[in-house]
Amino acid sequence: MKICLISWWIAVILYAAVALPLAFMILGNTFRVGYITQYVTLYGNIISLALFLFVMYLYRLPGESPYLLYYEITSVSLIALQLLLFVLHYMLSDLTDFRHQKILERPLFYTLHQVYFFIQGLIWITVGVLIFYFDKSQTD
Repeated sequence: MKICLISWWIAVILYAAVALPLAFMILGNTFRVGYITQYVTLYGNIISLALFLFVMYLYRLPGESPYLLYYEITSVSLIALQLLLFVLHYMLSDLTDFRHQKILERPLFYTLHQVYFFIQGLIWITVGVLIFYFDKSQTD
């Protein structure tokens, strides 16, 4: 389970720190990069949701951990936030006309985009804390 979360956590870092800058460097056009990231983030959201459901399932198995309730609450929160990212993803897609390379409602699009990044960052930080606490709970 810890390997799954660490892999997810590193994948998000690589996507943000390597893949996106390379896409902007090679394509140079925000809409081209946006068109690609629209699909990448959709599949990333699907994989993330599946992973968080898997982690929740593993911690629902019988166990003796003083942190069990916190992990369950955190798992449900991660799943809810991930589902919210799906909703935001589709809202952002509806506000973008890739054929004409135009954002239909700029203020709303950029506000929703910032909310999307904030939630993704919150998920990333939460998974990082879980990774740390998995170590702690195994040494207790």
